[in-house]
Amino acid sequence: MVWIFGNYVGVRSRYRSARLSCDANVMPVGRAIAARCIGVDIDDAYCSVRELREAVALVLEDAPDGRGKLVRILGNRCDDFQRPIYYALAGRGVVEMLEALDWSASF
Repeated sequence: MVWIFGNYVGVRSRYRSARLSCDANVMPVGRAIAARCIGVDIDDAYCSVRELREAVALVLEDAPDGRGKLVRILGNRCDDFQRPIYYALAGRGVVEMLEALDWSASF
């Protein structure tokens, strides 16, 4: 059931994020991302994760503006959502980071 004018979707997404952050069958990086999504609007979380994923993919492809886009995302003082997700994945390698971001965008 989805309420168009209610808050059901937001409550449902927070519950799902909380449930995924504790699920032992979900990879640890996935649980870390899900934990950081608790309390974030579902549309904001999706758009932010997709933007971060695109920037990381550009870095992997060695695109001219890839690193600049990632620096702009991580250096944005107004957005404290993408930075912790990036740092939760940092050190795991770009391919594993992209897989985790793809997984998080799919739920």
